[in-house]
Amino acid sequence: MLTGLAKGQHLLLQRLTGHDEGDCFLQVLLADDTTYLVEHRTGTTAERHRTRSATQAEVHDAVLRWTADHGTVT
Repeated sequence: MLTGLAKGQHLLLQRLTGHDEGDCFLQVLLADDTTYLVEHRTGTTAERHRTRSATQAEVHDAVLRWTADHGTVT
């Protein structure tokens, strides 16, 4: 899915959780400058974590860590 992204397009993944666990999602945007913007939110807090990456390999690893639920995306 990452390789199919065009500039300005995004990928959104949502983890289904219980009502009391809050929203859980990861979003990847391929920016016009060809960097990737990665944002995720886990839990009931309104806090979102964002990072920028220049390589698709780094984003791929972050997505895999998120799907496996091994820590945060950095």
